[in-house]
Amino acid sequence: MLKDAMGYLIEIGSIYGYSIRKNGIVTVVIGKAIELNEESKKVKLEVLKKGKGVYENEIKSYTYNNRYSLVISNTLFKLNNSTTNWD
Repeated sequence: MLKDAMGYLIEIGSIYGYSIRKNGIVTVVIGKAIELNEESKKVKLEVLKKGKGVYENEIKSYTYNNRYSLVISNTLFKLNNSTTNWD
């Protein structure tokens, strides 16, 4: 059973988000959990939204090529559907 960053079980069909910061650029990904891999401790997300920002500037959504994202479960935060809008 895979758990998110807060220790709750990952639920297939639920919406999750995570962010990555590298060299001053933050990337935010929001997606729906569609598959769990207990062995690798990873969750496959169907990407719904993706955004980028530089340093402390506002995150702006952008077009992305990858439809899926494979993420270690304990980096995910569960989101409410109504909180996934930053446009």
